[in-house]
Amino acid sequence: MNYWFYTGGWNPDGPGTVLATVFRSGYLGVDLFFALSGYVIAGAYLEAFRRPSRGTYAHFMIRRFARIWPLHVATLLLYIGAPACRAPGDLAGNLLMVQAWGFIGHVTCNEPSWSISGEWFAYLAFPCLAWLLLRSGRWAALAMAALGLGGLGMLAWLSGSNSLDTTFSLGLVRAACGFTIGAALCRGFADVKPHLAFDGCGILIIVAVGGLAMAGASDLIVAGLFGPLVLCIALAAGPLRAILGAAPVVWLGEISYSLYLWHHFLIDHLKGLGGAITTPGAVGLALCSIIGVAALSRRWIEQPARTGIIALFSGLPQLFARPPAGPAPAPRR
Repeated sequence: MNYWFYTGGWNPDGPGTVLATVFRSGYLGVDLFFALSGYVIAGAYLEAFRRPSRGTYAHFMIRRFARIWPLHVATLLLYIGAPACRAPGDLAGNLLMVQAWGFIGHVTCNEPSWSISGEWFAYLAFPCLAWLLLRSGRWAALAMAALGLGGLGMLAWLSGSNSLDTTFSLGLVRAACGFTIGAALCRGFADVKPHLAFDGCGILIIVAVGGLAMAGASDLIVAGLFGPLVLCIALAAGPLRAILGAAPVVWLGEISYSLYLWHHFLIDHLKGLGGAITTPGAVGLALCSIIGVAALSRRWIEQPARTGIIALFSGLPQLFARPPAGPAPAPRR
């Protein structure tokens, strides 16, 4: 919806309306993703880095590589020869997933993939972050989350417009800050049990985020609520957990990566075929098309490629020794 707004494809209420204001802030959804990713990765892998080895790091990195690289490359191939992907450095930077590390001074190829580049950097740096978190108590972990939020504030200040909408230039910093917030909150609240109170807090935060976006609040205020929102979702025990655990919602989450990497290309080409996507019927048809392509993409690209890459490297036991599994430890108080 955010991309439709910016390209003029779907803006039902016109510029200056409340709905348009919400769409204008839609790019902040990436910051929610970074916080969520940090929380999930810390919950899944933090304990494995308590006594790290070469096998620990290889196991982690190969699994993360297998998760994000194949589909990124599949969509990248669609842009070869396009104006934004003609220079050799553009293609090389995208293949290496460093297009948001400041080496390329412009948007390249599949524009949304800048966040994949930022996420890749967060994965590479995760062992260092894990080392710090495993030696942190709750308050130290919360301090690290605060530092991550401070980093986003500095990023907004550097933009000159208090905006967090930075991609190819400082996208790496944006990703690292959001990822740190999520991972630090996971560590800081590792010993807290799910409770209905988190459902209530989560719903209030969702309402607050919507209201602040409608009011045109600064990006930092809105993004500052994403970490607590992720925490409340993770620790919810009632209706919020039931809603987010419903089969259709889980399925949309499973295809979300494909949705994200395909939507830019598909919207542009659907508009090229039929003009502006403005009527409810056209919007519905476009959404169904994008969701359908995403579902097929997950089934025939993401899953087979991920399984194949992991199987390929699992044949190298000296490199790919599986680390011990286990929940993240509770922080020292």
